[in-house]
Amino acid sequence: MGASLVLAKPQPAPKFASPISRSFDNAADRPEAPGFFAPPYEEIAEESPYASPDSIEQMAGVIEPLDLPLPSESFSPEGFMRIKVFVNEEGFADNVELLESNFAEDYASTLVGLFKSAKFSPGVSGGKAIKSWRILEIDYSSS
Repeated sequence: MGASLVLAKPQPAPKFASPISRSFDNAADRPEAPGFFAPPYEEIAEESPYASPDSIEQMAGVIEPLDLPLPSESFSPEGFMRIKVFVNEEGFADNVELLESNFAEDYASTLVGLFKSAKFSPGVSGGKAIKSWRILEIDYSSS
């Protein structure tokens, strides 16, 4: 069994239709999602200072491999999570959002913390280091 870091292209947020869903005309009436859920891509401001992966020459990347701990023995060692990492021009993570995970919440938080403290090569556009974001997948599987 091994852990792998899979670089992923951003995917659009899923659209759900439900007979019990309702729209919220007033943002104040919209219920809050738990803190560990990231907003859908459509809700991220267009004027974000972070460039998207499809708009730059080179995406940000982890410089040194991270020593990802395995989940505790009480949990299945197989699982995955997707995170969105916002990397600044110096190669530090300004923010890491958990997009999706089937790990226990405390274990997912541990992994998010590791990526918040990791050193990255910054994204590049026009030959200059820039702020950018990218999606990373962490996959523990037996294959």
